[in-house]
Amino acid sequence: MLNTATSAPETQPFTQQAYALGREAQQGGMMEVPAQDANLWPLLQGLQVGQGLPVLQAWQQGYRHQQDEHQIREFADQLGRAEEVNQLMQAGLTDAARAGLWWQLFNQLPDAA
Repeated sequence: MLNTATSAPETQPFTQQAYALGREAQQGGMMEVPAQDANLWPLLQGLQVGQGLPVLQAWQQGYRHQQDEHQIREFADQLGRAEEVNQLMQAGLTDAARAGLWWQLFNQLPDAA
């Protein structure tokens, strides 16, 4: 029988590290598969069934945020709005703001119409 935990340990430090590892993985050209990132495995060691899910989700969120930001910067460069977008990115964006900026820039690209 599987041993599942009734109370999850404090995973906040693990999720923060996993988020950063996901961003690094995307920058390094890895596929979006957390299980293939050898740097992630030490964070999962010792966790019981189900406790690693927040860690894996944080990795994937970091990967996708990095991917989105990369595309946003590419779109901004093509539109001559790199400085403006860079300031927005440095100020920090919520998920909704990031998605909105992505769509706004994408729809302004000449071949998007």
